Amino acid sequence: MEFNVIRADLVRELALLQGAAASQLTLPALSQVMIEARAGTIALTTTDLEVALTCHAPATVREPGSAMLPVRVLHAYAKLLPDAGISFKSEPNDWVTLISDRGHIRTRMAGLAREHWPQLPRRPEATLGEITAGDLGALISQAGFAVGEEDTRFIIAGALLILKPGSAALVATDGHRLAYMSRASTRCALEGQALLPRKTLRELQRLAGAAAPDLTVAIARDQNHIFFTLGDRHLVTREVAGKFADWERVLPKNFKRDLELHRQTFSDCIQRVAEFSDVQSHAIRLLIGPGEMRLRGAIQDVGEAEESMGIAYDGEDVEIAFNATYLMDFLKASEAEMVRLRLGDAFGPGELAIAGVDGYRYVVMPIKLDHVRGAAV
Repeated sequence: MEFNVIRADLVRELALLQGAAASQLTLPALSQVMIEARAGTIALTTTDLEVALTCHAPATVREPGSAMLPVRVLHAYAKLLPDAGISFKSEPNDWVTLISDRGHIRTRMAGLAREHWPQLPRRPEATLGEITAGDLGALISQAGFAVGEEDTRFIIAGALLILKPGSAALVATDGHRLAYMSRASTRCALEGQALLPRKTLRELQRLAGAAAPDLTVAIARDQNHIFFTLGDRHLVTREVAGKFADWERVLPKNFKRDLELHRQTFSDCIQRVAEFSDVQSHAIRLLIGPGEMRLRGAIQDVGEAEESMGIAYDGEDVEIAFNATYLMDFLKASEAEMVRLRLGDAFGPGELAIAGVDGYRYVVMPIKLDHVRGAAV
């Protein structure tokens, strides 16, 4: 194998590829990047056996072939080289020589033999559906944060991607909250669903962010895997096994109270009051009455805080407690100026949404008030 690639092209793709490589060393090959030189291009692949990502970079290929090198070392080193071409050449015993086109820079790196590389699934020809990179990124950023940290008896640590003719949606829940985001999509002509792992969402968000918003993302599947193609970048993930929660039953049907709030003001109040919330529950109390909402946080033997903000409300008083971190996750994901807080009573779920926007619902279960009294305020 021998080729020359522009440093900036190589570094750009290696930065994306690092996320798909194994974070902990299990098999030596899973910390490597497989480099395959073909006519006019190099294919670069990393995997942790759950997710695999292949990227491409233009190159002058003098001799086709392949090599495996440690991806994080190669990325860190390539970033430090001059902005010029880099020549790669295979040597005996799986060593690779790197020579920069600028300056007197010559490096040798030890690789692995190709037989250590795992067999990866091949993409089927049939397409499950399509979506733009911009829509995919929006779905993940505004709903993916609600994915559970780990599988439990009732909750799967994954998000449900729903494709329908004319729309795409993502649903995520950890059992304490549920985020649902739907976008109209003229690229979606087929119907299907896929359960995506937490890591896959993170890698797809990075790929979508690096792509043009109108780039078509083609989605396919086989019996156990989901395939995403974004231009010349290809991601394959093992689908989460199991059945997703009956999420539609969780969505509240009616609310007694519907408040429109300035997002930044609400966010600032929560962040300050949350400094005096329990380290485990992160609970703060909302006391809502005519014209005013008070936010309280208190920790026994530590301190307490209270803030108030004006609201357009003339209904009955209600007091309810929420996990401040859950509220902030939504407010950080939303860039809208105004948001809506919808409530039933002190024991039912609350819902956050963007004012004037349909298709985005974030349901949060309340915390029992007798668990968060703390110090008197």
